[in-house]
Amino acid sequence: MEKTSTAQRADVPANTPAGRMITASKRPAFAMRWRMRVYRDWAAGQAPTSTNVAVATLEDLAANNFVIDPARYQAIDDAISDSEETTRTIATLHQRLDALIEASHSADDRLRAVLESKR
Repeated sequence: MEKTSTAQRADVPANTPAGRMITASKRPAFAMRWRMRVYRDWAAGQAPTSTNVAVATLEDLAANNFVIDPARYQAIDDAISDSEETTRTIATLHQRLDALIEASHSADDRLRAVLESKR
């Protein structure tokens, strides 16, 4: 009888421990192929288009004391860095929540009055 690996078996669901192990074992190979493709494209003169990739020049490295930490060189998404808009949105949501809480207390008081008058 021919021995088959778990990865070759179609009857192993992905949501089982064996299935998760198979899926996880494929990730490093995929990640390495992706990195190699990005590098080859960059070496051929194409700038990376992914937000997970950044190209640092020697001047960038010198400005960061030659620390090679990818987070220092990746672009920050404008949607994430717009703290003023986020602050305004949170303030508006707090105002709406306060108004709803006040309306709820008012409705509770009216209901309590109706129920007490029926006693």
